[in-house]
Amino acid sequence: MAQRRLPHFIFEYVDSGAEEERTLATNRHAFDQWRFVPDALIDCEQRDLRQPLLGDISASPLIVVLTGYNSMQRNRADIKLAHAAEEMGIPFTLSTVVNSTIEDVSRATPKERIWLQLYAMQDRAITDNLLARAKDCGCDTIVVTVDAVHYGNREWDRRCYRDGMALNWRNKFDALTHPH
Repeated sequence: MAQRRLPHFIFEYVDSGAEEERTLATNRHAFDQWRFVPDALIDCEQRDLRQPLLGDISASPLIVVLTGYNSMQRNRADIKLAHAAEEMGIPFTLSTVVNSTIEDVSRATPKERIWLQLYAMQDRAITDNLLARAKDCGCDTIVVTVDAVHYGNREWDRRCYRDGMALNWRNKFDALTHPH
């Protein structure tokens, strides 16, 4: 469904990985090894998934973790993800690389506990600005990301762009044919 609905360059961004996709393949293999084995013949009438989490109680041991560029795939996706987390009573982590501002997400989900993912920026003024804005919006948890010093060599992306982040003509036309 995503392949039909999304412009080609966006689908490839979501569907692929960096370099020769070795990490992607390794991660998929690791997830394939997981098996959830439910308990049987136990009383589950009084279930409670609430968990203490960084000084608060989460309705479930889950967190909507950071993903970047969500709104490339769906209009206002970051706000929709924050709404879903708010409805479930779990934290939402807003990525540094999003299409919605911290302020927009905070206004749209006033009851949500929003966490901010933060890249270690070389320009300290950018970091200070993001932290001040996050504090003003009530973010009380910062998730620091330190493993993205360089953008990965995404071979799929190189076929879609002509210079930097400028789409080639084929992908510009393809994007125009996917207005949603």
